[in-house]
Amino acid sequence: MSRVKDIERITAEVCDMLVQKNLDYGDSALHPINVFSNGNAVDSLNARIDDKLARIHNVGLSDETEDTLFDLIGYLILLVIAKEDEAKLEETDPVTATNSLSNINPERTYWSTTST
Repeated sequence: MSRVKDIERITAEVCDMLVQKNLDYGDSALHPINVFSNGNAVDSLNARIDDKLARIHNVGLSDETEDTLFDLIGYLILLVIAKEDEAKLEETDPVTATNSLSNINPERTYWSTTST
């Protein structure tokens, strides 16, 4: 298998993982709901990347932690998208772009106040 085929295979796996996680979790990586933190997408993704790098540093890489590499690659791709989104927003709406709470949807219910 040529290196091109290897690259195509691995990037397809990462793409499939990102698409599936986006379906499972919604667009939370690029539009954080900010229940426990108030960071924007770039800040939140940087924290997730730090966590993955810490895991690699502390545990190392093996067959059991291979998913950490795929997660890291995925977060780096999402960081590129978030930085592009941030740049576009800065061009069109600099005030909103600097507001770290701009990702909160005021119409969304983030937790229920009713008991069952």
